Amino acid sequence: MQMKPLTLSLIILVYNEEHHLKACLDAIAAQTVMPEEVIVVDNNCTDGSMAIARRYKFVKIINQPIQGMIPSRNLGFNAAKGQILARIDADAQLDPDWAERLKTDFQDPTVQAVSGPARTLTIPPSFRPHTRLWPIIYFWWTEAEFGIPILWGANMAIRSSAWKKIRDQACLDDAMVHEDQDLSYLLAGKGLRVVRDNRLIMNTNGQTYHEWAKFVEYVQRRWRTRHMHTAKGTLQTPQTIRLHWWQRLARYVAVIVIGMPFLISSFVLGAFKAVIDVIPVGAPTKH
Repeated sequence: MQMKPLTLSLIILVYNEEHHLKACLDAIAAQTVMPEEVIVVDNNCTDGSMAIARRYKFVKIINQPIQGMIPSRNLGFNAAKGQILARIDADAQLDPDWAERLKTDFQDPTVQAVSGPARTLTIPPSFRPHTRLWPIIYFWWTEAEFGIPILWGANMAIRSSAWKKIRDQACLDDAMVHEDQDLSYLLAGKGLRVVRDNRLIMNTNGQTYHEWAKFVEYVQRRWRTRHMHTAKGTLQTPQTIRLHWWQRLARYVAVIVIGMPFLISSFVLGAFKAVIDVIPVGAPTKH
């Protein structure tokens, strides 16, 4: 007996993304299987983002006057009608089979949430190669540290039924937690299975990865996320899904052997580029 296809709602959170949104929506229009619903959440845009969104007949625009990623995500998820609620950023360019792969992943009834990586710029834009290593290192590092399967908010989806089970416990403070890690804790604590599909791919800008101040703030917020859920006892339930000790160890080893050299070289090259950018073209040199 063939299973009835699941319906997919794709939510895009937008705040002043006029330079990226057209490419994002063009990639959605080129999907081998179209989402049943595409929602653009306008989070007080002051540029031309919404004028771009209105050119696409398949787009539904909703407005979120409360500034922030979490309020925008919650509004989009709660307004969506699909059985699968997917969320991406406005600078994402989905591979053509992204929606088709996602629907296939959710054909397994035990899967409650799915995440995938992305191709990002390896180092700042003057050095053009792309890699999946940035998000993969995020998965390795965070899963090793937290000991649970992790979602990455830029490329993730959750069953509507699973969202309804955790939404009332989700943190509402963007400054307090990483919203994707917050959801990961809540899903794990309720025994809801999260999987990673490494072939669920998109391209994304990812330039915030190369800003040292932003990186430090991300690390601090992940600590606050972990501390909050430890204090709440989120994972102290019999049904909690945890990684085995050897899975955590393997991820720690991967971060140390592959991740750390990559991170260090990326930041060094980023600093080098920043120095080059401030030197005027044709400036005289001292001898």
